[in-house]
Amino acid sequence: MSAQQDEAWFAAIEHGDIETVRSYAAAMSKVTDEQGVTSLMKAATKGNVTIIQLLLSDGVKRRDRWGRTALMFAAMSGCAVAVEILIPHEATLTDSDGMTGLMYAAFHGNTDIVRLLLPHERGYATRHESVLQLGTQTYEIGVSVTALMISVLTKHAECVELLVDSEAGKVDCKGETALYKAVASNFLPAVKVLAVLEAEHRTISGQSPIYLAVKTGFLDAIECLVTYEDDDKRYGNAKETVLMAAVAQRDARAVSILAPTLHSEFSKEGMTALILAAQDNLVEICSILISYEFGLTTHHGKKTALMFAAELGNVECVRLLANKEAGMRTDAGETALMLAARRGQLECVAELIPYEKCAVSKNYHTALMLAVMNDHISLASLLVEHEQRIQNEKGQTSLMLAVLRRNAPLVTVLAPYEAGVFDAQHQTALILATIDNEYDLVEILVNYEACLADCDARTSLMLAAEKNYMSLIPLLCEKEFGRLDRFGRSALFIAAQNGNAHIVKELVCKEKKMITTRRFRVEHNTQIYIELGSTALIYATLYDKLEIVQLLAAHESGLLDNTGHCALHYAIRRKNADLTRILLQYEHYITDKDGNTPLMLLIKAGMDQFIPGLVQRLLGESSQDTSSIIAQNNNGDTALSIALIHKSYLAVCALYSNPQLSFQFYDNTGASLLEQCEAVGDDPMMQVFLTYFVARLAFSSDLVSTFYHGLSSALLNEYSDAEDCNFILHFLDCVFNYIFINDPTCVHLHNPLSSPGFEEISTMISEQIDLQEGACNICYSDLAVVLCFPCKHVVTCKSCWKQLNNTRHKRDALRCPVCREAISHNIVLTQLDDCILSQKGKHGTGSLSLQSATELVSKRSLAAQIGPGEDGGNSSALTYQLIPTYASVSGVPSGQIICRNVLQYAESFAEIDESSEVPELADMYENGEGTAWNEDIDNIEVEAFYK
Repeated sequence: MSAQQDEAWFAAIEHGDIETVRSYAAAMSKVTDEQGVTSLMKAATKGNVTIIQLLLSDGVKRRDRWGRTALMFAAMSGCAVAVEILIPHEATLTDSDGMTGLMYAAFHGNTDIVRLLLPHERGYATRHESVLQLGTQTYEIGVSVTALMISVLTKHAECVELLVDSEAGKVDCKGETALYKAVASNFLPAVKVLAVLEAEHRTISGQSPIYLAVKTGFLDAIECLVTYEDDDKRYGNAKETVLMAAVAQRDARAVSILAPTLHSEFSKEGMTALILAAQDNLVEICSILISYEFGLTTHHGKKTALMFAAELGNVECVRLLANKEAGMRTDAGETALMLAARRGQLECVAELIPYEKCAVSKNYHTALMLAVMNDHISLASLLVEHEQRIQNEKGQTSLMLAVLRRNAPLVTVLAPYEAGVFDAQHQTALILATIDNEYDLVEILVNYEACLADCDARTSLMLAAEKNYMSLIPLLCEKEFGRLDRFGRSALFIAAQNGNAHIVKELVCKEKKMITTRRFRVEHNTQIYIELGSTALIYATLYDKLEIVQLLAAHESGLLDNTGHCALHYAIRRKNADLTRILLQYEHYITDKDGNTPLMLLIKAGMDQFIPGLVQRLLGESSQDTSSIIAQNNNGDTALSIALIHKSYLAVCALYSNPQLSFQFYDNTGASLLEQCEAVGDDPMMQVFLTYFVARLAFSSDLVSTFYHGLSSALLNEYSDAEDCNFILHFLDCVFNYIFINDPTCVHLHNPLSSPGFEEISTMISEQIDLQEGACNICYSDLAVVLCFPCKHVVTCKSCWKQLNNTRHKRDALRCPVCREAISHNIVLTQLDDCILSQKGKHGTGSLSLQSATELVSKRSLAAQIGPGEDGGNSSALTYQLIPTYASVSGVPSGQIICRNVLQYAESFAEIDESSEVPELADMYENGEGTAWNEDIDNIEVEAFYK
């Protein structure tokens, strides 16, 4: 059929042309327009019963493009008669989206049609989403939507009332009920009708109709639904109640509706509605909720609404809540004031001070401390007037915490209120600032806490000295000098111990000559003590601080501690050559409690290198008083006797070779120097001593001649053995010939050069001269005159030795250039005097006859009795020690013993008569076996090498 014919037929239906329809009914039933709408559908829309009946047989159950039937068109148009005709044929049929005629009737609000179709199509739900338009309004129909839900969406209250009993409680694909959609559509009549039936239902997301009403602010719906809402219902991920949702929406009216029944509940985070309102500074809502929820705290931390408001700076809420919740504590024991102070909420702090000042948390923190710990200066200035001088578990005040944070402005604010407080370690804020080397803080606090000390009585000045904080010393020195710690040390002592010369320079003018007030150890694991009454100089000496000793020596030298020792004594005791060298310039005259002079102490310590210089210094002073050199200690020992006991060759040479010094030959016990020397049992020392002993003898030739003849006659008469007599004669010849070696007029003495053993002596001397006159092992030009011990090599000249010795402080040990053995000490030898050798043949006379021995020496000591003669003859320096050498080559096995006995015999020689008892030679030999003299000692004139 043509399109024109179709249009003509549709026009006939439109205008109710029954005859035309009747004529072509069969053909017209099968005709559709471009949308698939059939002639029956158009007739149903118009409601022409006759035409519907004419087309019914061939036109029922046909669908348009969207699957709609003629019944659906009749339902949409509201033609009840057409619906009644079509119900038997098309009831329960759905379109392509699952819509029924009932749904279309509900959508269009056709109550009569709904009433007709309800028994046939109730309970059906859509299968697909669709979009329907009603007038200018477009509606989205979801999946599983019922006719009741559609009537709610289109807000057809009568349809809702008709459908509620049949379709209430059903949900769409989102879990939304008709009530939920009514709330979402703000359709109050439907809410009222459905509340009792669907109030408990939730969507898939867990929302209830009342929750949606709160979210959308649908107050009327809230009033309807609140009676159906249990107080234990929670929503969303936060698990909040509808009351909390109302707070979140800032809806005070909703809160006022919900609060009476839904108050005092907690969210997932343990928050109440009041706490949420306080957080957001919702004053009106807080005023509504405060009577219901004040005092409730969060599950975690036990924080109140007041605390949240204070922490966030919500002042109005703080004012509102303070009367109800002030004084409550968190799990940590913190108040709202503390939380506000931590966050720096000045206005909130001001509001809360009257309620919560001076409270202390479980961590022993006050609001002031928390303000300080967060550097809130303005808060600290406000709180310090109310919470000053409160201490935490460590005894620290807010001022101390400000110091630890190095916050100078805070310290300035707090110092006037909290200065002078000690913490658990007995430290003040000034001490803490000093320990941290904070100059700015110390500068502020020194005006408040100067002279306060810690548990060891250490002031800030002492601590600064201990830690070498040079910049703090001038700042603290003016107010804290002169103090002592519990060990009796001043800051100067501590600086000296640390070896800080700069600090010592700053302190020495203020604290010089201060002394310790107790005895204590230098270090914990040593037995060295700082004695009572010690000075900083002594302290520095015991710690071996060279530079400090140099600085302090000029200020504190000459002071003794309670044990009677000065710094020099301790330096010598510790054998510190550098310190000794410095202190000898200032304290060389001070004796210790035992009467020992520094000279004696040096000898005892084995520090021989200082002895010649000290002797020269003592002799070179203006008074030229030798008493300090020859003085005796409390035991009656002199420096010389101590030198003999300690085998100090250099000391013996320095002391006994000097003609200005006169030592007593006998000590307090009656022992002579010779006996003391012999008691040592050191033959080389005996040789050295005898050398200078003989050299010190000064007497006239007449007296010597008399003594010589008397002694030789007496000995020769008593010993008959020819070899013994020959040795005695040679021995005496050597001694007396040496004394008058430079006096050729004394030819009446027996000439030793005619002695049988002289040739052997001459040979030894010549060999020694050849050895000693060898070239220097370094420069190979000058004569080697330096004798090294213990190897006894003559190695270098004087100039090379001085250069070599300059390396003494740079190397562990000085070594002999010949054998590389370590050098313990050395002596410098003068050139051999050739006088002895030159005497051979000088006097052609043979052995002269001895004169009568009528003048003999009295029994008193030889050294004490024999003095200068009339001719003023004096012995010269001993050039070569002949006594032991002669004894060793004499051929007499007991020559050594005879030599000793001759000297002893001479000491106690008395006037000889016939009754005199002379000891048998055999008695003199007793216990002499095994005694050996050192044949290699080259005891040429000794000169101490001393710098």
